[in-house]
Amino acid sequence: MRIASKLIAVALFASDPTLASEKGAKPAASEKAQRPLAELLTGPALDAYLKGRDLFDAGDVITGHAKLSEAYELSKNPRLLWNMAACSKSSRNYARAIDELSRFLEDGREVITADQAKRAEEVRTTLYSLVSAATLQVTPASATVLLDGEPLARGTGPYYLELGKHELRVEQEGYKAETRTLDVKQTKPFTVEVALRAEAPLVAPAPIVLAPAPEPAPHAALQRVLAPAEADRTWAYVTLGVGAAGVAAGSAFGLLAVGKKNDLEPLCPSGVCPASAQATLDAANRWATLSTASWVVGGLALAGGAYLYFAPAGERAPTTALRVTPATVSLEGSF
Repeated sequence: MRIASKLIAVALFASDPTLASEKGAKPAASEKAQRPLAELLTGPALDAYLKGRDLFDAGDVITGHAKLSEAYELSKNPRLLWNMAACSKSSRNYARAIDELSRFLEDGREVITADQAKRAEEVRTTLYSLVSAATLQVTPASATVLLDGEPLARGTGPYYLELGKHELRVEQEGYKAETRTLDVKQTKPFTVEVALRAEAPLVAPAPIVLAPAPEPAPHAALQRVLAPAEADRTWAYVTLGVGAAGVAAGSAFGLLAVGKKNDLEPLCPSGVCPASAQATLDAANRWATLSTASWVVGGLALAGGAYLYFAPAGERAPTTALRVTPATVSLEGSF
């Protein structure tokens, strides 16, 4: 097997037109117009090609393949795929070599000769006997398939695998990814079926709604304050008005009493008033009495009005009357 691998690799590189012409081989009539790769490539692509060829000759086929791949990416010359396949074959990456030879035949059909195409077909046929063809049936069909960490083109294949163990991973957004180990022990074709299972959708928990706690029933006295519309306030306003009037009258009478007292001061220097000042003294006492009585009545009326303002509805309405005489002021009524 190793001897066959070396022969195939040598055949691949030796069949390159550039190398053949450099060794003095006489090209066929159909190959006369084909120029060597060393003359077609320029710049970095040429440098990478020459380094890759030297590395292959030195036996470093892995690094040589990397440099030839670099030259191919820079130039897109399909004839480089022939040399890349030689490196892949020498490193026993038969599946990659088959892929590169297939691309060489497809992409290079306008630039390669019939003899080169025939030799590529022969080498590819030999490589088919060293791999196993795997057909993939993946659900959903749009899933990404990775073989040994490298993405595969979408489709069913066949995909060629060397003998040994390989890791197959299938993933798709919204599905649970699946990884399998493929242990390829023979070159017979086989089929792999992978059906991804949809992930359970994330369901947001229902929001917790806290119902407001019922408000406690207010105390009867507080209820009267919070719901004053339930009370009849007509008499409260009347009584409060009477109280305000009493306070105002007490203030007025008090001012009159103070005025009379001021009049008596020059007439009664020692605190004893003569008979001629008796009328002024009586007036001062009268206004003082009326002021005191008015303040008392006004205060009581204000207190009663406040009570009636907050009294519960349905209580008996009071009857009030303010009686004012030259000698007295009184508030009569029932509460």
